[in-house]
Amino acid sequence: MNWRRRKLSEMQKLQKKISELTTRLDDIRINNTTMESEPDASIQEKENPSLTSNKFLLSDLFKSKGKNSNYDIAIIEKVSRETKAKENKASNIIISGIEESKNDNKLDIEEDDKLAIVDLLKELGIAPSANLVKKSYRISKTRKENKPALLKIELKDKEAANNILARAKKLKEIERYKGVFINRDLTKNEIEVERARRKECLERNEKLDNGQGRHKYGIDYTKTPGGIEYFWGLRSGKICKINRATRKIIAQ
Repeated sequence: MNWRRRKLSEMQKLQKKISELTTRLDDIRINNTTMESEPDASIQEKENPSLTSNKFLLSDLFKSKGKNSNYDIAIIEKVSRETKAKENKASNIIISGIEESKNDNKLDIEEDDKLAIVDLLKELGIAPSANLVKKSYRISKTRKENKPALLKIELKDKEAANNILARAKKLKEIERYKGVFINRDLTKNEIEVERARRKECLERNEKLDNGQGRHKYGIDYTKTPGGIEYFWGLRSGKICKINRATRKIIAQ
């Protein structure tokens, strides 16, 4: 019973804290405080001296005894916007490598894309239902003009998206779908983070001792006496050491 009371007390304190933060946010909006851009560095340091030497932690918000600075609240709003964006995209997937229709008529092009999606889902062992796909459309040309535009698919829910993503690795075993990839629909922030991590992978691979160009690799002797050939790559958004032969993760 004491444990339950403590938990209830902690939850009540947390709810009170959230309520206070919400009130502060409303006040700032009313006073037309700028929240869309990053606060000036001098203001950040003045209100949060610890920023000059420490990273901001969300846990710090619950140690400030109800006195949150404008910078703290700006961080909360950014986290809130990012969370909302992720929720909105959770049921979407992006397919790259699906050839574009040769037709000129817009309706025919849309129909060809729908048929391509149905064929792909069948290959993954998913029976397309009437309400599985809510909407699909091409979103942009890739940097290389000879590659097809990305195909964005809005599904009925995030469970459907997760099911497709979990089976996507099967595509590399199917000859006609080599070069076709299925990924989550990322937020702008996630795209920037992934771009930075891919750049870091390239920089790490350039420093490896064996091979040339994009095929450079290192040898890890920590697992076996003969060593394992590896390169750096991304898996689920994380930088990992990848076995060159099996394409499986050696270490993160």
